[in-house]
Amino acid sequence: LQPDLATAVVVKQLGGKSKFKKFVEKNLNERAQLKYKTLVFGHKGYPGFANWFWATRYDWLRIGIFVSDEIQKKESCLGNYLRDAITNSVETGRDWGPKYGKFFYTKNPYGLKSKAIMMKGHGNKFTIIDYENERVLAVHSIAEDFEAEKLVSLIIQ
Repeated sequence: LQPDLATAVVVKQLGGKSKFKKFVEKNLNERAQLKYKTLVFGHKGYPGFANWFWATRYDWLRIGIFVSDEIQKKESCLGNYLRDAITNSVETGRDWGPKYGKFFYTKNPYGLKSKAIMMKGHGNKFTIIDYENERVLAVHSIAEDFEAEKLVSLIIQ
């Protein structure tokens, strides 16, 4: 499912743009302790979460820590959502992210052997959340011509 379409469905289910903004502020900005507003609506007012989700490099790390903490909480609604994404993810045919579910690559991102999920943006911009070992790696590069798997192996493994 395309992320912008999925976001539009969530906006509708929550009752509109203003309720969606409050939901994001409460459940992401506040709980992950982000320093900057992260959700921006496009010029026509449509949510474009994938294209309009901005955060500082430190905020990406805070998001990673927050997700890692939530995925390990048995009583967490978000943790249940994330575990469901892992359990029900679908094959992608990509070596760097073999399975995908609910905005996350959910199996062995870039060959990582531990339990981890990954958010990926344009180019080689990605955040790997290694919740098994409580590590977060955020790479911010628009260059696509470097070998990200070697970088991950060098830093994490």
